[in-house]
Amino acid sequence: MEGLDEGADDLEFLDGFCANPRCDQRLQHSTGPGRRAKYHDPACKRETERMFRRLQGRLRHFQSQVDMVERQLAAYTDVGEATGGEPGPSGEESVEARVAFARASALVETMDGDDSGERWAGELKRLVQALDPVLG
Repeated sequence: MEGLDEGADDLEFLDGFCANPRCDQRLQHSTGPGRRAKYHDPACKRETERMFRRLQGRLRHFQSQVDMVERQLAAYTDVGEATGGEPGPSGEESVEARVAFARASALVETMDGDDSGERWAGELKRLVQALDPVLG
């Protein structure tokens, strides 16, 4: 049994924080075998899961709102905007720029802290392509 006692002395403890973004409880993780605790208690884990589901629902709602507004804007793309002979973006370019900006703004508001880099990159590329003829 002496072998077990010797291994216990080699353990180190590392400080960490609860994985719930709204919680700032400190955790101590041992460097020994086993899974590390992510949350300081089960109630905190349930709160995190509940908030995650709520935010996913809000994201789906706002994505449907963006889709609806895009369809509404698409209905107006056939209508030419009278620019009075001034050089500037065409009506279609202006609408595309507005849609791309709205999508990027919604993405920034709803995905703060999210790790979906491909989606961010795609939306930023779409925004740059839409704004280039307008601002270029």
